[in-house]
Amino acid sequence: MKRLVVAMLAMCLPGVALADREKADMCAVSLQADAKRIYDEVVPSVAASTNIKRIARRQANLLARTGKIDSANAVASTLQARTCLRLARPGR
Repeated sequence: MKRLVVAMLAMCLPGVALADREKADMCAVSLQADAKRIYDEVVPSVAASTNIKRIARRQANLLARTGKIDSANAVASTLQARTCLRLARPGR
């Protein structure tokens, strides 16, 4: 019986994570270009224990320093990206 319960839970978990990612991706469609770039760079590494604020800020700083996003809008873009990244967190 215990094995059956564990097997059923294991089958459900990937679906939950996929649903979270789908919601996040739908949110990201409406992001401005720089925020979308931050989102695209960060979302693959989002896990339940991820500090989204920290990782998004670090990635935005890196992208701004390398000229891949506008440094003047980096903070606003990070805030926009974080809104969608939170939706990607499994088990939220």
